[in-house]
Formats: sequence, C-alpha cells, structure tokens
Amino acid sequence: MRILNQMGYPHQFTMGMDKAGHEWIVVVAKGTFDFPAEPGGLVRKSAEQVPLVMADTQTGVAGYSATLWE
Repeated sequence: MRILNQMGYPHQFTMGMDKAGHEWIVVVAKGTFDFPAEPGGLVRKSAEQVPLVMADTQTGVAGYSATLWE
C-alpha cells in the first residue's frame, strides 16, 4: 500500500483486525505547529516536524520505570 502525503507531516499505517475477523487499516499523521505569540495571530505549520514515536517511552529503564508516553 502507498499513502500519498502531500502535507509533509510524518505518517505511518498498520493493519488491524476486529473480533469478527474484518481487516482495518489504521493511519496516523502527526503535525507540529507554531502558535502565535499574540492573540488573534495565525497558527502555522512548523518548519521542523516532530517524528512519530513507534514505541512506549519510559522515565527510566524499561520494565522498571513508569511510562512517560505510550
């Protein structure tokens, strides 16, 4: 499968299956934006896009510390 991403945001997809056995595709796109310093200003797409995180992030050693992001 090929996803055409014309916005330039980091993206990824995976396949999933429900309990009835039907296949589903899950698509994730992550956008990073710069907010204006003053009220009423325009929100703009950030020049540097933060990448997708493909696994949990822990506060310390995995399995022995709390999950920071999942």
